[in-house]
Amino acid sequence: MELRPRKPGVPLHIESAPDVPTLLEGDGFRLQQILLNLIGNALKFTEQGSVRLALSVAHPDPCRPLLQFTVSDTGIGIPASQLDHIFDRFTQVDSGDARQYGGAGLGLSICKQLVTMLSGTIEVTSEPGRGSTFTVRLPFSVITALPETLAPSDRPESPAADTISTSSDPQTMTPVSILLVDDSPETGQLVTLYLKHLPYRLDLVSSGPAAIQRCQAHRYDIVFLDLQMPGMDGYTTAIAIRAWEKKQGLAPMPILALTADVLNAAWERSLDAGCTGFIGKPFSQASLLETISHYAHLPAAPPDGTQPATVSPSLPLLDEQDLQRLREKFLHNRWLDLETVASAAHASDWTAIQTIGHRMKGLAGSYGYTEIGEIGAALEDAAHRQDLDCVAANIQALTQILRQLDPAHDRAA
Repeated sequence: MELRPRKPGVPLHIESAPDVPTLLEGDGFRLQQILLNLIGNALKFTEQGSVRLALSVAHPDPCRPLLQFTVSDTGIGIPASQLDHIFDRFTQVDSGDARQYGGAGLGLSICKQLVTMLSGTIEVTSEPGRGSTFTVRLPFSVITALPETLAPSDRPESPAADTISTSSDPQTMTPVSILLVDDSPETGQLVTLYLKHLPYRLDLVSSGPAAIQRCQAHRYDIVFLDLQMPGMDGYTTAIAIRAWEKKQGLAPMPILALTADVLNAAWERSLDAGCTGFIGKPFSQASLLETISHYAHLPAAPPDGTQPATVSPSLPLLDEQDLQRLREKFLHNRWLDLETVASAAHASDWTAIQTIGHRMKGLAGSYGYTEIGEIGAALEDAAHRQDLDCVAANIQALTQILRQLDPAHDRAA
């Protein structure tokens, strides 16, 4: 928000209470969309005073606390007669002041849907001419301990990953250790399914800084690194990991770039950043296992006589029920993307549209939804060109496809 132009003399204050846990598990991308919507509206409708985001603990719990995000402003406010309907779809505040700004309340129905999806609540209090306060409460899981599959010497000081041990007999083999770095939970769920019942230990992290910390604490047999992540991207992450390895005098770990870009420029740039190779999105189970087999530098047998795990020569069958659940979740998330893209288009948030399109493009093919992948690519391209008409056309196209693939969800909506 600091990089966006806003009215002079209207500062944005961000405060966090000292008792808010720092290691949390949740949907960061959806949270970002909620906060960007609320803060964007607050800045838009505030001519004098300030906008404030405050983070606190609404209900303390050692495992799953309820956090409170409060966005308050000193703007035009909302009439009392409108408050009961402000979160309804397509509702706008009908007042002279609101029309001056293009209509207040836009995007709030999206926030309501996202908050509900995350098992949270959203409330608003307001007084015309004095400002508004939106309060969002969301539950998060606290990461309090590292999985037991990590040896004490491998434990980082600030764990921020999920660990899945797929070794069926830890007494006789050492699992191949894999780190997946991707900000999309859907990619992690898919890779977890691909590696189910195989002798691998999979760690999942969602950001560049967390990946660097993990690589400094543990030597992985192979690292899969998404190139397009918010904040620190994959290129910067790879450069940092290689610089640390060089400083420590360590042999480089195999780092495989994950990318949905088909242009050679992205691949060449990833190699320049220090990646060992790359694997394109979407990827199949067979291509993932083949990549692991080709690049993972498996260690020699340790002194205690245990044997390092090797890649299974036969391709295991996927659990059809698990795969179907992921397909259903994929379609459900695309319905949510429709709402988010529509809100982002209204706010000219091209970064959000590009991110959603890129994720869609990289995931859809893994479930056999080629048309959805093509729409994701078109949305990403439209965001690059800032083509609003193209975004609107692809929203309609995606709506039609989802109605065909998931009619029950459409009728429920």
